[in-house]
Formats: sequence, C-alpha cells, structure tokens
Amino acid sequence: MKVLLATGLMLSSVAFANEVTVRISEESVSLMLDPQASAGNSVQLAFVHNDDESSSLLSAGFFANGSRDSFDGRLGGKAYYADLDNDSGYGFALGGEANVALNPEFKLNAGLYYGPDSLSFS
Repeated sequence: MKVLLATGLMLSSVAFANEVTVRISEESVSLMLDPQASAGNSVQLAFVHNDDESSSLLSAGFFANGSRDSFDGRLGGKAYYADLDNDSGYGFALGGEANVALNPEFKLNAGLYYGPDSLSFS
C-alpha cells in the first residue's frame, strides 16, 4: 500500500517536472522528478523500489545550482525514508552532484551524499 501511495504522489507531480527519469529492471523500478524551482535552485523527488529485497526508498532533495561553460552542479541536502525488508527509518543526507557535458547529447554525471548517524533516525 505504501508503494502505491508513494508512486501515486510522484506521478501526480509529473506535470511540474522539467526532467523525469524512469528506470526499470527485472528486480527494481525507480522514478525521479527534477522540477526547476528557479535558475539558482532545484528540487528532486525520487522513489526506488526493489522487489527482490522487498525494500523502498523515498527521498526529497533541495539544492543550490551553479554552472560554468560545460560544467554544472548542485549542492544541498536530501530527506529520505527507507522501508527495508524488516526495518524502516528516515534521515537527512548532505552532498551534491556534478555534470560535465561531453557533447550536446551526452553528459557525465556524478553525485555523492553523506548521511551521518547524527542525522539518521529509527
């Protein structure tokens, strides 16, 4: 039921997203929405479900954006809720992402987030 509710909330936000990413594999599905709040700020909503492990992750991130030439990135934080096989919890992670445009059609993307124990609960 939680999976259906989270998916429904994410899909209702699709109209407001500048970028929508859907990944489907044999064991997992993920949906990511990246609405652009303004030129200097962005928001990210993500839902990942792994059927093999019977686990789900729901996150919302808030970022400050920047760009220069073919490089752009964002720094901020994410709030997340994880519903694992026999446990669940929530917390906050700090970090960011960087993109380098290799050509007009392809970008190289990397991201790193860290959620210390002091920001993780449950």
